[in-house]
Amino acid sequence: MKITIYGAGYVGLIGAVALAKVGHDVLLLDVDSYKVAQIMQAISPIYEENLTQMLQEVLSAKRLHASTDVELGVAHSPLQMICVGTPTNSDGNANLTYVKSVVDAIVTHNHGKEKKIIIEKSTVPVGTHTLILQWIEAIGGDLDLYEVASNPEFLREGKALYDFMHPDRIVVGASSSWAHGLFSELYRPFTEQGAPLLFTQVASAELIKQAANSFLAMKISYANMLAEVSERVGADVGEVTQGIGLDRRIGAQFLQAGIGFGGSCFPKDVQAFIRTGEELGLNLGLLRETLQINARQRDRLMSKITQALGSLHDKRIALLGLAFKPDTDDVRETPALYLVRELLGRQASLNLYDPIAMPNFQKSFKASPTLHYASNLQDALNGVDAIIMLTAWEEFIHADYATLTKTMPTKFIFDARNALDANVLRKNGFVYYGMG
Repeated sequence: MKITIYGAGYVGLIGAVALAKVGHDVLLLDVDSYKVAQIMQAISPIYEENLTQMLQEVLSAKRLHASTDVELGVAHSPLQMICVGTPTNSDGNANLTYVKSVVDAIVTHNHGKEKKIIIEKSTVPVGTHTLILQWIEAIGGDLDLYEVASNPEFLREGKALYDFMHPDRIVVGASSSWAHGLFSELYRPFTEQGAPLLFTQVASAELIKQAANSFLAMKISYANMLAEVSERVGADVGEVTQGIGLDRRIGAQFLQAGIGFGGSCFPKDVQAFIRTGEELGLNLGLLRETLQINARQRDRLMSKITQALGSLHDKRIALLGLAFKPDTDDVRETPALYLVRELLGRQASLNLYDPIAMPNFQKSFKASPTLHYASNLQDALNGVDAIIMLTAWEEFIHADYATLTKTMPTKFIFDARNALDANVLRKNGFVYYGMG
């Protein structure tokens, strides 16, 4: 089966490779000719486990082709999947400029006047499907030729290929039996393995995406609220969340207290959901508090650091982890951006280390006399006064800190993810601070 995917970013590339892997003929379009050339050479522009190997496989099998030719893409398939970015504007609304440009291109280059399904795969606010129809009409497109469908993604960065190949569910908002048939065929390799395929109204599918991510964000913030309470009453938040997570109605996932969520999805989706509520005349206060608790965690960590170390002038501090989560090089909305600004503003000197994400982080903070990008974990820890563990990479969790920190004049460690063994660290002379 043929499908055209617009946007060779994270979601587009993952989707293209996964769909090609199960046997579909995928044409991946992007305006960036350099990125297209890299992909055709099996060089992935993003870091993702097993992606390069699978990219090589589908290119060799000639089931994936990347191009900048929009006319070729429109003619390739009735399925036109949009996976371009939808960044958040300063007012909290999603910027749909790239989505609109793709819609305009599809209509403009549909020379054969063929019937097309324009698929929202990008994260978009509820009601975008009606905007797309208005855009089509505004440029003189025949609405009888176009159906708009919503097919949201539910991918975890670092595990996205696995999630696409083994989905919890596949949600499709589409109205016609023709569209239902095409989507059923597209996702047959996954439904035959037991993945449920849920057909809904288009608006319902758009809302499911926002609602799912907002709920998970609320769960994280709830755990962080419990961390604050636990510190006040002398409880261990890890024990508290374990106790409630064993309830099958609640579950343990996303109940890990720490410095809060980041990345491109949760903050953006929660803000977009709040804006949707405002446009509908609703006050989604629960979501506002979710964001406030999330931001407060970063302030709480800074308070712990300054209370323990006093003045940070001329203190050298190691920050371990720059990506917003392990197994990705994504530094969007990462807590490290906030911590680096705050620590440098207090005249601390920093050693930064991340196994994967340092090149991306260097786009925001260049190396300087007070900011050193370490070549490895030992380099990061040499001579520092304190350690802040921000990303729970396996390398950090299982490190032998007693051996690695022999040159530390003082042994302060701040575990922003509650991922380290506090008892072992304390036995080795560390002053340990967790989040709750």
